[in-house]
Amino acid sequence: MTYALPMRKQLSVALHLRQTAHKGNRIIMRFSKPYIGLILSLSVVLSGCGLVGNDWVACPPASVLATAERVQVGGGEAVLKSIEASCEKDTGAGLSFVEIEAFGAAPASATSVPVFVASLNAEGRIINRQQFMVDLSDGGFAEELPMLQYEDENKGQESDRLVVGFVLSKAQLQENRAAWRKSMGLK
Repeated sequence: MTYALPMRKQLSVALHLRQTAHKGNRIIMRFSKPYIGLILSLSVVLSGCGLVGNDWVACPPASVLATAERVQVGGGEAVLKSIEASCEKDTGAGLSFVEIEAFGAAPASATSVPVFVASLNAEGRIINRQQFMVDLSDGGFAEELPMLQYEDENKGQESDRLVVGFVLSKAQLQENRAAWRKSMGLK
C-alpha cells in the first residue's frame, strides 16, 4: 500500500517551503532554499519571451550605401552618417526582421526626405526593399525606421547584407557617383 501526501504537503515538499508562525498567528510560507524563489521568479518573467518565439540574432553587415548617402535639400545637403541595426528572428515562422536607426546631418531649412532599406543576397540581388519618410531636424537627425523583414527561410532567401540610403533621382545618383569616383581617385 502506498501513502500519498496531501496536495498542499506535496507542493511544499516540491518547492522546499516551510511554514513559520508570524504576528497574529498568520502562517507565511517561506522558501527554505532562497535560490528556489529566484528560479521561480525568473521562470515566470522569462516565460513571456518564449511564448512569442522571437530570438535576438546577429544582423548581417549593415551600412550606408556610399552613392546614396547625400541628397540636396532646402538649399543645403543632408548626409546619412551612420546606422545602427538590431535583428530578431521569428523562429516559428522562419522570418528575420531588422530595426534600423539612422543618424545624419541636415540643413536647418530641410523638411523630410525618403530613405530606403534593402536586404541583398550574396549575388547583390534585392531580397526586400522598403521606403520610409525621415523628418530632418535642425543640424541633425536620429530616426528609428519601422521594422523590415529581411529573410524568409521558407522561400530560401538568405540576406548577405543590409544597405540604407536616400531615395535619389537618376540625376542625383549620377552626381553622387561622379563625386564618389573623384574622391576615390577614379575617372
